[in-house]
Amino acid sequence: MASSRSPDSSKATSERFQKVERLLHSPEFRKVFKSGRCLLLDCVRIHYLPSASDLSRLGLVVSRKLGNAVTRNQIKRRLRDIFRRNKFRIPIPLDVIVVANAKNGPATYFEYAEAFEKFLHEAQRDPKIVSSLDSNEEGEVADDV
Repeated sequence: MASSRSPDSSKATSERFQKVERLLHSPEFRKVFKSGRCLLLDCVRIHYLPSASDLSRLGLVVSRKLGNAVTRNQIKRRLRDIFRRNKFRIPIPLDVIVVANAKNGPATYFEYAEAFEKFLHEAQRDPKIVSSLDSNEEGEVADDV
């Protein structure tokens, strides 16, 4: 049976949230928590660290304090969707862990999206990331000469 998506459609495949873009294992989470930076926002806490892979990867932490399984899964779907739509705006590949804040209860999609916008803005100003971008640009210039 024919698929409704064309196989050569790069947008259809590139905007998907693939398994390789997920942080799945405890050592990966520990590394980001221990060595990464942290940004505390109203509805989330975002930990991030430059990634060893070529892709930005996402890990989620959603506590039972936020509600039952249906509520927690809804929060995770929202956060994954926001990451999926904005992963191309992250300046360099990062391992990102989003910890949903249970203090005020579940936030709306737009509150999570606004928090991710603040993260993107902060990540572009982060000295570690800026220095990585500068060294990559210098390497590209050296290769061209």
